[in-house]
Amino acid sequence: MKQSAGDNSENIHSGRDTSITNITNVINEVIDYDKLTTSVVEIVIDAFPVLRDVAFATGRIFMEDTAKFLIDEIKKLQEDVGHLKSKLSEPDIQFSINELLYISAKKGQKIDRDVLVSLIVKKLESGVSDEQDFLLDEAISISSKLTRQQIEFLGFIFYVKNITCNYTTNSLFGNCLEIINPANMNLKENHDSFILKNSFVKKSDVYEAYMKIYTSDLELLFEDIKLVSEINLNYLSLKNCIGNLMFGSQGIEYIVSKRTGSKEEDFSKKFKFLQMKLKKYGTENSSNINLTEIGNLIAVAYLNGKGMNIPIMN
Repeated sequence: MKQSAGDNSENIHSGRDTSITNITNVINEVIDYDKLTTSVVEIVIDAFPVLRDVAFATGRIFMEDTAKFLIDEIKKLQEDVGHLKSKLSEPDIQFSINELLYISAKKGQKIDRDVLVSLIVKKLESGVSDEQDFLLDEAISISSKLTRQQIEFLGFIFYVKNITCNYTTNSLFGNCLEIINPANMNLKENHDSFILKNSFVKKSDVYEAYMKIYTSDLELLFEDIKLVSEINLNYLSLKNCIGNLMFGSQGIEYIVSKRTGSKEEDFSKKFKFLQMKLKKYGTENSSNINLTEIGNLIAVAYLNGKGMNIPIMN
């Protein structure tokens, strides 16, 4: 049984055998690193004429570190060199990179660099439609205006509400993955099994898998977040990361209890770490927290930075 957040997407291969060195040459050819970083530094100086030398030097360190990280992530793409050269030459991409370096110099560790880089790199991939490209632009713009904790919160909500178990079934067309979500009222069941399209699975196996997702796996992902304070949901709604707070849906207590075969009244006892996070975020009533498409993009980029492998877009 595997965790999933939807159908897996595959990288598009171009049938080439291009080395990392060739990709690096393309990046260096299209992006004049020294000119770009110098121009960003000049922007910072113009914007902050009384910037102290120490602060300026620190900003440049953050910016150069971000530039190096971006280039390293681009090198990992399995894309044709010609495609990368074309994409990197687009004013749209150049602008996004310039804004990334500028915000890195300005905000430093206050922003989540990994999320911004992940979203920019996604724009370089083949198969990204115009609509998806605009969504990525919006997610990049909004991410730069969110604190690390706000982005962590989006990742936390996505994980708890959207990560589901997949079960491999056999059919006439071969093996296929089916999502098993006991919180879905349309899921058919027998007295001790859930009924799938081509098979069935024991309820106890499903409950055990989800129990792991909401206890040990959850703690492993989020235990390093030491400073947690109440989240301003209105701000996230204003930034189009979560939907209208007036509309409700299934709350986290309901979802987790259904997926693990537990009783809602036992939630705080069985899921102490999860309950503690909700309380510190000030979101114990979670029925009105629903991520938007932009919120999902930012959340997935964050979770992938934590080691998960969820397609940013299907």
